[in-house]
Amino acid sequence: KFRLANFLAWGTGELPEAETTCAEAVDLFRRAGEDRKALLASNELSAIHERGADGVDLDFEPMPVGLGDEYTTFVRELRSALDARAPGYQLTFTIPIERFEGEYDLPSLLEDDAADAVFVMGYEYRDPDVGVVSSIAPLRGETCSLTYTVRHLLALVPAHRVILGLPY
Repeated sequence: KFRLANFLAWGTGELPEAETTCAEAVDLFRRAGEDRKALLASNELSAIHERGADGVDLDFEPMPVGLGDEYTTFVRELRSALDARAPGYQLTFTIPIERFEGEYDLPSLLEDDAADAVFVMGYEYRDPDVGVVSSIAPLRGETCSLTYTVRHLLALVPAHRVILGLPY
């Protein structure tokens, strides 16, 4: 579920529940007009300024199939709004450890007119539904490991644009 308390203005005038499912959040985003998306960017700017923050991290994950282009456009619009208000604010976005390729256009999201960096959640590798004890962030493994994730990510984007979050 997503907490949309700071993003109430981005819908179609409706107030979503305090917790919203991914599908509901995507539906709100798709139905939001350009004026609402601009208002979301404005609300983000206000929150950054009021809290004395250095920037914002967008944590829209997992990204549903078919929304990637709209998300990239929004990130670029937010970057433009941040730069117009106060150049130097950081803009990052979060991706899960798996299913990021195809759902997120990482090269486009990390161009100079978009985000500064991607935050990859280097944890939650184990599936709680499997019922087998395993590591939450294994260092090595053929496909399900930090090493694999980082190598795969670095094949797509430059290292200086990657922030790896660890559970340690």
